[in-house]
Amino acid sequence: MSASRYIVPLGGLLTAVATLPAHAELDVTAATAYLSGDVTTALTAVGGAVILLAALAMGFKWIKAMFFG
Repeated sequence: MSASRYIVPLGGLLTAVATLPAHAELDVTAATAYLSGDVTTALTAVGGAVILLAALAMGFKWIKAMFFG
């Protein structure tokens, strides 16, 4: 199976998408506000939780190593 079999239709699809009318307006203010607010807060909370769990795991490992060498 040759790769050009898939590349040519993909190129045609990309050309068709690129030539769509550029004057169509999309209101993205609500999505932008959601992403900058709620998603950022959630990612920060999850990242903090992962770092906390990693610190706890390392502490447990060090304490265990002190007792059982």
